Amino acid sequence: MAYTTTIERGVKMRRKQVGRYVARVKELHRPQQRHSCFWIGLYGQLWIEAMDVWSEWAEQLMQLKPQKRAFFRRGLHAMSLICSTF
Repeated sequence: MAYTTTIERGVKMRRKQVGRYVARVKELHRPQQRHSCFWIGLYGQLWIEAMDVWSEWAEQLMQLKPQKRAFFRRGLHAMSLICSTF
């Protein structure tokens, strides 16, 4: 049951196109995908848990680097999409 749930979450993340934040994208000369939907779903869960632990540190880092705010916003948007699949 847990395996099926994790695969479904991985499929949802791929549909929302946040797989590139969670996993490496497909390489040019590689015929198959680098990571399965199961792996993406499992690693997405780790992203959420890590954000709970390191959120204060991440906010401090964002304040230190104002020129990188666009990148931080993009990452936070991806995080919100990942959270919406769970």
